[in-house]
Amino acid sequence: MTDNYMYPNINLERATAVKSFIFDPNATSDEDGTVFSDWQSMLGNISSIPGIKEIIIPGTVGSSIPTVIPPGNYDMTDIVLTGDNAFSAIEINDAVFENLQSISQLSVFVGQTAANSVPSFQISGGSAYVLTLDRVILAASPLATAPMFRVSGVSGALISPVNSTFASAGVPVFDVLDTSAVTLNQPAGAGAGNNYGGGPGSAAFFSVAVGASFTITGFSAGDVYFASNQLPGVATVTFASDYEPAVLADWSGIQPLSIKNALDRIAAAIGPIPP
Repeated sequence: MTDNYMYPNINLERATAVKSFIFDPNATSDEDGTVFSDWQSMLGNISSIPGIKEIIIPGTVGSSIPTVIPPGNYDMTDIVLTGDNAFSAIEINDAVFENLQSISQLSVFVGQTAANSVPSFQISGGSAYVLTLDRVILAASPLATAPMFRVSGVSGALISPVNSTFASAGVPVFDVLDTSAVTLNQPAGAGAGNNYGGGPGSAAFFSVAVGASFTITGFSAGDVYFASNQLPGVATVTFASDYEPAVLADWSGIQPLSIKNALDRIAAAIGPIPP
């Protein structure tokens, strides 16, 4: 594979087993089959290639217009999505990704330029689902009518975010049904920087049914969690790595995360409060 002069930031000659391809609907497909302008044609061409395939989404500097993935159900087994730069973005209204392995340096939207009608990540039954997110923005934009993720009948859906943001404007990013369990786990040693909720004033970024669970592990001091964006009632978050109030070593750099935890910390410091 050789570099394409149209994409100076992308080097397809990589000393790795990963095979890289570029998806750009405004480009002309090249002769050696590394640049594709048609999404379905690209997946059809690369599906038979063994090993991990990387699909690169070029970004246009200064542009906020995402590359739109056409509607359809797509088997993304052994495929990773990668952005070329900070302006790389896709909109996946009614494009359903199955078995996607990872996303890196890419903004992924639903409902930004048009409404979506189905969750783009539908996780149901069968084996556990694992998705790695590296410098990713997942955003349910104002026109969204369905969440990005819908999890049903899965006891082990694992999302591993690093320096990623979950933002919502009108519908949750995650919709966890029945007895499903979803865990957001920041890998050890990955550093901080995850934003769980998108900021004050955003819509609740997850909805959890009775009997289901939503857990954040590996929460670090540099991460941000907006409790105001959490649905009331059964839709609660469990911080599996939260501190023990009586352990002073657990206080350093770790936020209380709740009023109860803050009061527990004070009580542990001054001893039992007399009646």
